[in-house]
Amino acid sequence: MLVSTSSGYALSVPREAREVTALETHVVRARDALAREQLRLARTETDMAALGLWRGPALGEAAEQPFARGTAGATSCPP
Repeated sequence: MLVSTSSGYALSVPREAREVTALETHVVRARDALAREQLRLARTETDMAALGLWRGPALGEAAEQPFARGTAGATSCPP
């Protein structure tokens, strides 16, 4: 949601709507599973975190920017 503040406009996104929140949840679950030596569960959580949230090409529209050249192809998600 776009909100007006004293210094201008800001985008306000609820924490639960942010992908980073889902990523953090999977990372915590994976670490907990690893600590309990539940390697399959840790792997599943890691895969969900890394691949389950990934959509589209690496770096999206920024892939053609100078800082990203040579990186985007190396980090593309497998089909």
